[in-house]
Formats: sequence, C-alpha cells, structure tokens
Amino acid sequence: MSQAVRGIRWRIAWLVAGALLVVLWRVAGGRAGGHIVQIQFGAVPELEGATVVIDHEAAGTLRRRGSRTVTGFRVGEGDHLVQVGTEACPGVPARVSTGFGSGNLMLLAEVEDRWVRGRSECRVVLRR
Repeated sequence: MSQAVRGIRWRIAWLVAGALLVVLWRVAGGRAGGHIVQIQFGAVPELEGATVVIDHEAAGTLRRRGSRTVTGFRVGEGDHLVQVGTEACPGVPARVSTGFGSGNLMLLAEVEDRWVRGRSECRVVLRR
C-alpha cells in the first residue's frame, strides 16, 4: 500500500472520529448542561412567588435562595416566550433565543407603572 493511500485513510479516520466526538458532545450537552433561563428579581423583591410561564406553560415560581434573588429554568435550544407575573401585576411576554451548546441566559425582572384610562396599572417587564 502506498504512503499516499495510507495518509488518506488516516485523514478519513480522523474526520470520522472528530464527527463522532461532536455528535457525542452535542447529545451530552443537550441532556446534562442544556440551557437555563435565569430571572433576576432583586430590584423587585415583591415578585418572589410570581408565576413564570415559558412557551405558554407554567414553569414554576420565582424563589429566593438565601440572599440570592435569581431563579433558573431549564429550556431547550431555540426561541422561547418567557413571562413573569402575578394576579395584581401581569407580565409582558419576552422573546428570547438560546444557541448551540449549553449556557445561561440572564433576564432582569422590572415592574413598570403606567396610566391606562385614568388609573395606574403595573406590569412586569423582562430585560436582558
């Protein structure tokens, strides 16, 4: 067998091995790591207990952990609609995207007061 043929076979073997590693990393990252949407509500501590809705499904509530005012929710890769609110102060949906691999996306919850028909209404807004 010539050296050229042997060199080509090695290159093909390395490419196949690399492709397999990428696939394994992708599968393991999707299950183990995944994406987490974190919601920081320290500026508005009265939002503790507020309902979090992701893609039109209840995902949980905002909970304080010691002095930390960040709550995280696992999501898949892609576009998502996230909303935080209470009965007294409904939320405005925010569209977010998670990319390839794993990672965290931090959103800041704020309360806005606005005048509607002569009275004050509040709403929860999520910002990046």
